Amino acid sequence: MSLNEFSYLRNHIVKKTNKETILKTDLDKSLKDLADTFYKAMTPLVDAIKNIVDHLPTAFLKAWEQIKFNMTFFDKKITRKKLIKLLMSIGYQRNEANKIAWKLHEEKGHYTVLDYMVKVKEMEDSKCG
Repeated sequence: MSLNEFSYLRNHIVKKTNKETILKTDLDKSLKDLADTFYKAMTPLVDAIKNIVDHLPTAFLKAWEQIKFNMTFFDKKITRKKLIKLLMSIGYQRNEANKIAWKLHEEKGHYTVLDYMVKVKEMEDSKCG
């Protein structure tokens, strides 16, 4: 191998190695840029989730204080006549309302607003389905 051939091969190998190094450096830079962009995009989301987790128990307790009073409303007993009239107001026929009232009386021995609410939901579901 002559000196010129050796010099040519050496220069060619160095150029190829430099290209690979440049490509590797570009790839590393691109990956780092991608990771930085992802981090910048996700940071607000992570902060928002952390904020929700920090404030959710407090918000739930405050809301519970306000609605717990209303929860006793659903256990309020109502008369048979009132239940039948309420059921008729949402579309039940008198005979069907009476059957429902008898069934509830057999199961629980009394009627509540919650019983009426359950029947309202059933009626809505039957109309949608």
